[in-house]
Amino acid sequence: MSLQDVECTKSLRIPLIQSTRSSLSSQFKELVKRKLKLRLWPFPRHTKSEVPENLENDDDVQYYGDIELGTPRQRFRVLFDTGSSELWVPSSQSGSPKCSNGTVNCYNHDASSTYTPNGKKFEISYGTGEAKGYLSRDTFTVADLTLKRQIFAEATSWDTGGTITSFDGILGLGFPSSSPYHASPIFRAMNHGYFEKNAFAFYLTKNGENGSEVIFGGWDESKLASKHITWIPLSSTQTYWKFAFDSISAGNTAVIRSELGVFRKHAIADTGTSVLVGPQDEVDKLADYLGAEKIFEVYYVVSVEQAKHLPPLVFTINGFNYTLQPSDYSFVVSDIDEVLLAIMGSPIDFWIFGDTFLSNYYTIFNVDKVALAFAPLA
Repeated sequence: MSLQDVECTKSLRIPLIQSTRSSLSSQFKELVKRKLKLRLWPFPRHTKSEVPENLENDDDVQYYGDIELGTPRQRFRVLFDTGSSELWVPSSQSGSPKCSNGTVNCYNHDASSTYTPNGKKFEISYGTGEAKGYLSRDTFTVADLTLKRQIFAEATSWDTGGTITSFDGILGLGFPSSSPYHASPIFRAMNHGYFEKNAFAFYLTKNGENGSEVIFGGWDESKLASKHITWIPLSSTQTYWKFAFDSISAGNTAVIRSELGVFRKHAIADTGTSVLVGPQDEVDKLADYLGAEKIFEVYYVVSVEQAKHLPPLVFTINGFNYTLQPSDYSFVVSDIDEVLLAIMGSPIDFWIFGDTFLSNYYTIFNVDKVALAFAPLA
């Protein structure tokens, strides 16, 4: 990549888009499918400036923002996802009616004067969906950052696994070291020194409020309760932002414990996951301690009366405590006497700290330090 391939300004602040809370379904199973997703597009199976971007908050479930591709620019709403590494958008070549009826924004390479073909086959599978297509190159823009000849994937077919989404595609912010596609524009810009700090940070609002954003190239100190930042070293940089933790406690009782050495518990910070997710046996143990009932073999509920006595959840990482209050990890389901816990089990061997956790902190992902931070909010 030459210097002519990149244009950027000193600061890029990207808003994350908010939409209003949709009405809850009268059928409980439909509601929990909407509210408690393992991931919006769960885990992939394939092996000097600041760039602020506002994000939209869709029902505290999806946080997404705008990018542009091509000349003239074609705009797309994408999920900024720290749990995957690739950039893909739907392609007009798919022939999908969703392109023609405007349900999603689809990239038309015939309409771009800066498009160049690549042609390499692209395929990525997720826990509840997949996307297939081929790689292309075109000019990529997010806020004031412009990358020429950026590799990305045109998806000619995609399946959300029945999940309703408000975005068009995904921009992965996981480490691209294990990616066979190299379709990672933010890491490309970092590798060529175009940010003052090789870091990015998420501020996720709650309760449908405006103001969510992601900043590329640094972080916003005005959102921090203290200038002192406690960094958490990563235990792996194979796609995920993965780290070790000590325990998960319900009130003063440590329900999930790490052991020293190779038996330490691990978690990832994942902006593409709505809730807290953990190994099935450990989640069952935590839910049992909380007095929750498992329904539909997936979800955990307590009565409204029980919910009044739920304890805070305390996540201890390297000796520091990070606390979620009951209102942070549970919500009332309308029309029935049940409170749903934002916790799910999965056949995995690590925990996922999704938006249920991340929205309570200012989360900084620091590539230079190979670390992240969950900073208390101002």
